[in-house]
Amino acid sequence: MVVEVDSSAIICRGATIQGDVTIGSGTIVHTTAKLIGINGPIIIGKNNMIEEQVTIENKKPQSVMTIGDGNVFEIGCKYSGSMCEANNVFEAASEVETEVMIGSHCNVGAKCKVRSKKVLDDRTIVYGENNEERINKNHNQSAAFDAEREFLQQNLQKFHPLLKEEDFA
Repeated sequence: MVVEVDSSAIICRGATIQGDVTIGSGTIVHTTAKLIGINGPIIIGKNNMIEEQVTIENKKPQSVMTIGDGNVFEIGCKYSGSMCEANNVFEAASEVETEVMIGSHCNVGAKCKVRSKKVLDDRTIVYGENNEERINKNHNQSAAFDAEREFLQQNLQKFHPLLKEEDFA
């Protein structure tokens, strides 16, 4: 089992990383987040934000979970999907089950659930108690969290101890 972390990624001490996990440049993993690649590898792209109490787990044996660039996983969300493209937001306490494929610029609302074996097309918004879906052709998440990510990249080490490269050896 191998953990590979780009030198520009920021991983807070207290985060749990198990199994085969690759973390791309500029990605931020907050304390108490869990990345579990025991059943199969997880490949996380660049500039993602993974907040506190998030669990990203590859539950499908012998398959690769791929997370693209610029995604935001807010506090307490659970993600077990197969593939997630770019610039998506998974709001607090949302849940994405296994074998879900998510396009780009999607938003899974707070406490919403995306059931197994589903495909969310680009710009899909999941919302409400009944996990309703709609497409918003003007929905663009790409710049929404850039300022927050840049602030955290510059300041997080002032408030949290960080894991260093040798912690993953």
